[in-house]
Amino acid sequence: MPTAMTKLDDRALVQMTLAGQSECFGEIVQRHMKTVRARVVSIVRNSPDVDDVVQEVFFKAWRALPTFRADASVRTWLLSIATNEALGLWRRERRQRSYQTSEACDTMASRGEPADKTAMRGEAARVIRGAIVRLPEKYREIVMLRDIEEISEAAAARRLKSTVPTVKTRLFRGRLKLASSLRRSGAQALLDAA
Repeated sequence: MPTAMTKLDDRALVQMTLAGQSECFGEIVQRHMKTVRARVVSIVRNSPDVDDVVQEVFFKAWRALPTFRADASVRTWLLSIATNEALGLWRRERRQRSYQTSEACDTMASRGEPADKTAMRGEAARVIRGAIVRLPEKYREIVMLRDIEEISEAAAARRLKSTVPTVKTRLFRGRLKLASSLRRSGAQALLDAA
């Protein structure tokens, strides 16, 4: 049967896989592995992640096989899945890098700044982040968008599917709650010193 499978086209292999001959999917994987891997490598670049993404591509293809439309080629379909998976990983890594970078800036000494001042600034940033996390969600979201990500009120309103006056009100109330929380926790002296 393996030699007979190599002579079949991709659409026939898909039909046979859907009919219960799962080994036919193995032939599809073998045929398109190099192409899918090349597409993933062109986007991801980090070799340990490449294998994971390629595996996820074929896993998603296996699960979505019943929805495959015969008007597209299997190769095009697999490359579309590969592109989406690789870009998804790239976006997640980019977000994670930017978050880590902003935290690293809190504890990075500036020229002429004493080490104890740098440590206090880092501790103050940690306390503020902790207080923001404890805010109710509707206030936490807007405080993060406006004060951490520094986006405009209009952009925040669009992202939250809200209005600018609502954003302004929640930002005001969120900042009040944040200040109150910091005063209650006794962190105000730390913030004043930083």
